[in-house]
Amino acid sequence: MFENLDATGQGTEEELQREMSRQIATGRRNKERFVMSLGNPVTPETPVRKVKLYCELVHELGRYG
Repeated sequence: MFENLDATGQGTEEELQREMSRQIATGRRNKERFVMSLGNPVTPETPVRKVKLYCELVHELGRYG
């Protein structure tokens, strides 16, 4: 299962975190067969700040707790 997320969207950081949480939870229900990805390619308009936040959230939300 693959999920791509458009980091150039106008959503808030809270909306990004909520959607990533939803996608990761979906992946966990899919027998852990899941890849979280920004998509290919990352568009030139994507702010570096959003990419960093995305990576931080993937690491934080993807951990087992």
